[in-house]
Amino acid sequence: MSATEDEINAMADTGMFNSIIQGYMIATLKQLDYKQNDIEAAVDALTAILDNMDAEEARQLYKSELF
Repeated sequence: MSATEDEINAMADTGMFNSIIQGYMIATLKQLDYKQNDIEAAVDALTAILDNMDAEEARQLYKSELF
């Protein structure tokens, strides 16, 4: 992969990876034994976040929360 961070952010901001991101989240919540209604609520919340937060904001939040 030779894309820059800005190029990757731009691709993510198109929404073309949203279903993949949601799938990873669903798999994670199932592995943690979340109930189906909680998973559905989380997917709804993630959908809203994907519509209202850009990739750079998400990347910065990740970095500030975990590192």
